[in-house]
Amino acid sequence: MSTAEVGKTREMTWRRVRQVAVAVLCLQTAGLVTLGTVLYQRFMESVDFGIFAQAFTLIGRGDLDPVNTLKQGSYLSSHFELIMWPLSLLSWVTPGALALVWIQALALGVSGIVVVLWAADLLEARGLRPATGALALAGVVVMVVVNQVAWRTVAEDFHFEALAGMFILLAARQLFAGHRRSMWVLIGLCLLCGDVPALFVIGLGITGLLTRAQRRTGGWILLSGILWLVLIGLVGANHASHLSDYSYLAGTELQPGLSGLVHLAMGLVTHPGHVATVLTRRSGLLLDNLRAGGIVGLATPLGLGVPLIVLSSAGLESHLDYLRSGFQIIPAIPLMLVGTVMALLWISRRPERRRVLGSSVAATVAVALVTSSVLLSLDPGRWLLKGSANPHMISPRVARQLDAVLAATPSDAQVIAQIQVVGRFAQRRSVEWAFFGARRRLPIAQREVVLVVLRRPGDLQNPTLTRLRQHGARVLVNGHGVEAVLWHPPADRRSLLVVP
Repeated sequence: MSTAEVGKTREMTWRRVRQVAVAVLCLQTAGLVTLGTVLYQRFMESVDFGIFAQAFTLIGRGDLDPVNTLKQGSYLSSHFELIMWPLSLLSWVTPGALALVWIQALALGVSGIVVVLWAADLLEARGLRPATGALALAGVVVMVVVNQVAWRTVAEDFHFEALAGMFILLAARQLFAGHRRSMWVLIGLCLLCGDVPALFVIGLGITGLLTRAQRRTGGWILLSGILWLVLIGLVGANHASHLSDYSYLAGTELQPGLSGLVHLAMGLVTHPGHVATVLTRRSGLLLDNLRAGGIVGLATPLGLGVPLIVLSSAGLESHLDYLRSGFQIIPAIPLMLVGTVMALLWISRRPERRRVLGSSVAATVAVALVTSSVLLSLDPGRWLLKGSANPHMISPRVARQLDAVLAATPSDAQVIAQIQVVGRFAQRRSVEWAFFGARRRLPIAQREVVLVVLRRPGDLQNPTLTRLRQHGARVLVNGHGVEAVLWHPPADRRSLLVVP
């Protein structure tokens, strides 16, 4: 067989390997979309989903500066997520805010496909035999599919980190391929996802600076991320970033806006020992997240830039919720996986070391499988909802009752719902969460108010709903663990004390 024929045969084999890998990842994407849809139909969407669903719905109806009643402020000043405005056009063609669930799941699926195709390009470029390359690529596919962080991200309401992570992954791919124009378009899309994704752009800039052939471009990328953060700080549009959770690093109470960012940056620079101490103390949780992307990926510029920023920002937060949340970590994992492939290929760059590649891939995959063993050993309702507001899976019967409440709720009514299910009820102008362990005095914004409470067997009647029924509130649903009433408050009533 001639050299040309051998090359053609190898090319066709690699094409088939890619096709099989992409087919597997398409099945995973379908699974992510299905999971998100089921959770949406089960009313497993909490406050975070409600924040985005309310903005998505109101902007789609023409309110270009919607008020976020769940957080009491302008949605724009929350994270400066400008991409919501074009995305809201989807509200015209999709049922409710389900489009947000699909967008997040598709972004996670596309990220996995990009990782696998990028890994295949690296393996083929190294000149590996198709059989060896297919084995290594199979390891990458396994790590993508069993990555519990992606599955948990779908179960944790909706957040723009998954979409921004997809954009920054594609931008990194274009950076290494030398496609500058498309790279900048993708960076721009990432920045439109808000102030947190600006940190991803800064991380990609660090990757460029650490790569000899991309240092100048990396500097410009780094600068663009910093300038976007400064702009957002100047207009005071970072209220939901909870800078106060990092106040201990600055030695003073951090406020939203540019001053908070400046004081935080000064604290990080002037107290590096404090930063190192905190990260060392939380090294166990950090390591758990690193395993999902293959720890050796940190040895490469690609695996160091964005993952360093993502894990550090999550690890330095005053409490541990960010390190335990899938959506906070997910942008780091795909880049670390590709970095892991780069590191393993560097280890086996000499022919006599190529046998190391197989054992290295096997060891890395084994670590990923052990880390994700929760997928196989725990009840899905437990691992899916770890870190979310919902302590239990909502049954189909309860979901049908909630559907009945939603159908009976007037479109312009104010809804006060239990925090676990408030997300589906947020597709309106006025919605509040309550009934979660503490009394809350809520403003009355509409002349019709619907209150929704979940009850477990043995729970007493909710005192707020009991009081309102005594004053003429109409019962919409009362059964199978769901109680809801429609109340017409007196004209002079301005607030309601809600008791859990």
